[in-house]
Amino acid sequence: MISLPPVCILTAGKGSRMGNMSTYLNKSLFQINGKANISHIINRFDNKTKFIIAIGHLGNQVKNYLEIAHPKIQFEFVKVQNFDDEGSGPGLSLLSCKKNLSEPFYFVSCDTLWEKNSEINYISQNWLGVSSIKSEDTDKYCNLKISDDYIIKIKDKKKTENKSYKAFIGLGFIKDYKNFFLGLEKKDKIFEEHQISNGLEFLISQNKVKPLDFNWTDVGTKEHYEEVLKKYENYDFSKHDETLYFVNKKVIKFFKDKNIITNRVLRSKVNKKVFPVIIDHKEQFYSYNYVEGHTLYMNNNIDIFQKLLDFLDLNLWKTQQNVNNFKELCHKFYFQKTYERLKKYHTKYPQSDVESIINGKLINSVSTLLTKIDWNKIIDGIPVFFHGD
Repeated sequence: MISLPPVCILTAGKGSRMGNMSTYLNKSLFQINGKANISHIINRFDNKTKFIIAIGHLGNQVKNYLEIAHPKIQFEFVKVQNFDDEGSGPGLSLLSCKKNLSEPFYFVSCDTLWEKNSEINYISQNWLGVSSIKSEDTDKYCNLKISDDYIIKIKDKKKTENKSYKAFIGLGFIKDYKNFFLGLEKKDKIFEEHQISNGLEFLISQNKVKPLDFNWTDVGTKEHYEEVLKKYENYDFSKHDETLYFVNKKVIKFFKDKNIITNRVLRSKVNKKVFPVIIDHKEQFYSYNYVEGHTLYMNNNIDIFQKLLDFLDLNLWKTQQNVNNFKELCHKFYFQKTYERLKKYHTKYPQSDVESIINGKLINSVSTLLTKIDWNKIIDGIPVFFHGD
């Protein structure tokens, strides 16, 4: 039986091109179509594959997510000591994994996304994934010159008008790994970073390297990532401090604030008839089993809604006595929180506070509608154990 080559995924970088999001969430964990991008990468390979994960910036997040989302996959985590100072870069991250890669291997950048195809299984010789791009974008990528179906030259982060060049997509198979690492040990820098192109240049000077075309999507910048999201969602439900994933029949939730995880785990034990059983949790993540079903909005009627109210009344809305400052708490929860959320929405979607036509009727803007609410009546309620959204 032929053993499967390991896959090295680079996640150590700070992801500065991703904007503010990457300051609290590793860019490999950005959600696309319900899954972290690193999960999409893992799903492109056989489930018996061993993965070498280079971690640095927010490395514990990557480790915790993978152990929850993919418990049956074999991972080896390599801490990259220098991932943001002078001389750091993807080349140094990959070089840090050298001891774990003493055989032919794949390597993948964590911001690479490609459509499944059988060519990924081609391991008879060295190859690099390529894709055609616009000439005006070539200075953003490592460009590979192709002649007679082989790669003969590299232009890294340099403008090229030559049509014989294609962009390297951050995916490749390195059969002659010793030569690759010999080249990678060179400390030449491009834009102050240690690049993978050091290893690739030496590899193509010593061995044949094929280009393989892939249907590729770059999700390595904030603009590219947001463009990809639009393919799957008409509305961006993402929040700046939390993320939701659906992986391997699990729901996984991430929160920037670790205290939220601690409190959610405790809360799940208080009322097991209502809250899902948390099956795993690590620092900023927790998970529970995914259950197939339909939303109430799709199947609602008077009988179903009455059953819901009866269930909530029996299991959730348990009256509490002597709640201090109850009206003040309700004012903060219903009034202040509503306006705080509305402000965030209007910041995220400027010019959204306008009149709308709904079911053929002219409806006032949300700000106008909120002025018509009797907030004193809303906050004058009966204290119960948990509110129901």
